[in-house]
Amino acid sequence: MRKLVAVLLAVALVQFVGVATSAAGIVGGTVGTCGKDSGKAAFSPALPRFGNNKKVRSKLTATETWTGCTGGGVTSAKVTLSAIPGWFLSAAPLNCTYFFTPHMMGPIGGTETVTWNNGETSTAGISAFGERGKNHSWTLVITGLITAGLFEATYTTEYMTITSIPPGGCTKHGLGRMTLNNIKSIGY
Repeated sequence: MRKLVAVLLAVALVQFVGVATSAAGIVGGTVGTCGKDSGKAAFSPALPRFGNNKKVRSKLTATETWTGCTGGGVTSAKVTLSAIPGWFLSAAPLNCTYFFTPHMMGPIGGTETVTWNNGETSTAGISAFGERGKNHSWTLVITGLITAGLFEATYTTEYMTITSIPPGGCTKHGLGRMTLNNIKSIGY
């Protein structure tokens, strides 16, 4: 059943991106890749810790650094990502217990702003899906269409994992911050 849900979510995402690009008359693709992505993500407000049954509607923001980029005349970038309030986990209130219970997550809708090493920027509307794995890990697939700036009308794709949370996160206090890293090259 879980795999069926994952397949259906992936099909829905492909159809969404296909409709968005068809409506705009855009033929997408990618220009290059970045080999490394690392960053930090934060919930605001923080998710209540284990044992606290209160749930909150959180906004997710992230800052990332892309390096090892080739293609399009750029080599690195600083990235900010913001989930659209009310879209994160389909507007479900969250706490640590729910966040770390195995399940599919998404879609998360939002925006991503990329500031390239040459000073130019790209803005993308993004969708993300995730799956909770073993040992409190998450794998996220973030896809989007660059709608403005450098590389407009190309796609961006990231495969991220939450690699760590601060000591005491969810056990002694709420979960506010996390560390992210890519598990595949980023396409843009």
